Amino acid sequence: MHVLLARYKEKLSHLPFNDLEKSRLGVEFERQLLRKLLDAFYSKLTDDEKSRLDEAPTTEKLMTEYLTLLSQKIDYPDFIDYLDNTYMNILTFSLNELPEL
Repeated sequence: MHVLLARYKEKLSHLPFNDLEKSRLGVEFERQLLRKLLDAFYSKLTDDEKSRLDEAPTTEKLMTEYLTLLSQKIDYPDFIDYLDNTYMNILTFSLNELPEL
């Protein structure tokens, strides 16, 4: 995954954007990736697990519950494959959306 992000940032570096615009594009890419990964994981939770998250009184408690559920459910090799596939799909879309020089 780090290689893919490096390729994305390398392509960004050749575009005629200033550093602030390049940084914004990189941050948006990472946010989009995180959003998709969290949405995909949330859809696999049971109703009881979703209720635990919905009832969290603070953001800190929500993240603690989320990470606890995530760590309990991950089959590590399958999850890494899933991350790689999701990351590649988002990266491919993002690279295609960048303007050509």
